[in-house]
Amino acid sequence: MRSFKNILFLFLCCLFIQGCSNSSEGISSEDAEKIVSNIKLDSIVKTEFELKTNKLIIEIEDEFITKEDLSTILMNSSVFNKIGLQAFNKDNLLSKVNTVEFISSNGNKATLDTSNISNIVLEIKVNKYSEAYVKNKILNFSKTIISFNDYVGRIEIDLKNNDISNERIEKYNSTYNEIHNFLKTFETYSDSNTDFKNIEVFKSKMNSVKSLVDSIKLTTDNAINTKQSTLINSQFLNVNELDKLARDFSSM
Repeated sequence: MRSFKNILFLFLCCLFIQGCSNSSEGISSEDAEKIVSNIKLDSIVKTEFELKTNKLIIEIEDEFITKEDLSTILMNSSVFNKIGLQAFNKDNLLSKVNTVEFISSNGNKATLDTSNISNIVLEIKVNKYSEAYVKNKILNFSKTIISFNDYVGRIEIDLKNNDISNERIEKYNSTYNEIHNFLKTFETYSDSNTDFKNIEVFKSKMNSVKSLVDSIKLTTDNAINTKQSTLINSQFLNVNELDKLARDFSSM
């Protein structure tokens, strides 16, 4: 009888240990779905889990070849409403994810330790941005410039009608900031780190874009503050020149 109890006790212990092991190794489908549904990343292609290691794998359309590239991508991402790198902290991932692996469209990888999010290991197989990727960036840049000009024109009409829209002003400010973020990114591009043959020709026009955008912004801000629509009309030639540059970029 005593030996039977001992065997039963050992059997139950084994079941308990096995149960603990299984619960720590894997992640439930419910938790996985909850985490995935709360990831917000514009360039996301696919998300999956490596269950045995509790690894979250995120494939993205963006390309990265440096930690700075990855930082920019993370800055525009969120999980459970937390933004940036902190969003991938283990506590914010329901304490279920040990590592997060980002795979870029050019095959490079970045692995992040969720217990120490500053510990990021890059695996760089391709050290140049592809021509298609740079062209797509330039196309989006062109669209943002055209949107900026459009908001400026609509603000002029709003001021004429004495019906200024705060939402429109927010979007106008946002596109202005986007243009400057693009300019900062393009500053890092060169023949040595891109396959885009016309990168230096394109970059030679960046100073003109910055000068035009800043001049239009200064005048438009003044028009908003003083409620004088006629001030914006004084930027007519600059808006046209900026629009021409944007359309040139879209065909590069």
